[in-house]
Amino acid sequence: MANRKSRLIITAVAMAAFTTTAAAPGTAHAGPVPRGGGLPPGVVKLAPSATCPKAMLCLYRFFRHKGPAYGIFARYRVALKDLPMDGGTAANSISSWQNNTHATAVLTDERTGHTQRLAPGQRLEDLPPHDDIIDHVDWA
Repeated sequence: MANRKSRLIITAVAMAAFTTTAAAPGTAHAGPVPRGGGLPPGVVKLAPSATCPKAMLCLYRFFRHKGPAYGIFARYRVALKDLPMDGGTAANSISSWQNNTHATAVLTDERTGHTQRLAPGQRLEDLPPHDDIIDHVDWA
């Protein structure tokens, strides 16, 4: 019990430090963005090519986790059309993924119904014909 309580306190302190760190210009802070922040709840904009933070599912525009990026906290359902990217949206525009959460992400192509599961700790480089097709993030 004491060990679990200690871990919870350490986690809470780490998350508080993580969410109050000043963000680089043009990037959101690393906590859930409130409504009106321009992004759906549970989504943050990361610096381009940033390392994926713990407790987030990260998506990157280009292969090898490069380019514009977003982080999604576990259990938040997100339509990628709601994420601005390169003059358009992130829907059908993401080439690499990293799941640093403790939940399995389910990535879905709206047009075909194709789904891809991304287990905790797993990375994914989408290759044709499955590159740039994902429209929605859900959770198993």
